[in-house]
Amino acid sequence: NNNNNNNNNNNHKDIAECGILKILLCSDSSDLIKKVANYLDNLPLISYILSEENTLDISSNNTSKGAAVKILSEHLNIPLSNVCVFGDYTNDISMFNVSGLSFAMGNSHPEVRQAATFVTDTNYNLGVSKAIYNHILNTQ
Repeated sequence: NNNNNNNNNNNHKDIAECGILKILLCSDSSDLIKKVANYLDNLPLISYILSEENTLDISSNNTSKGAAVKILSEHLNIPLSNVCVFGDYTNDISMFNVSGLSFAMGNSHPEVRQAATFVTDTNYNLGVSKAIYNHILNTQ
């Protein structure tokens, strides 16, 4: 929206309302990530989550992987209790909170492992395959 380009106070509204789905911000500086996060805390239409170390997922408010899982579940007519998800960083916790079964990768962030139903092997050591084989297919 060119009408608001010169008004910095309205730029976050433009981002939230014009269809931008996500901004991924990466930096080698954790201080810069913290400064940006503190700035974003003052923008009510914008939300963010740390998706990796020194990486922010920035999107419009009320957007999350959990919300996407809910929409997909409804679209496919699959009860959330029958949905299984896998994740390795804090941006995956919202999926864990809405799904029936959740797996954290063995190398995931400690907060993610705590939120999951199960912890599987690392994503470098066939963790997803092992989880499907051992827990979903019920074979040992």
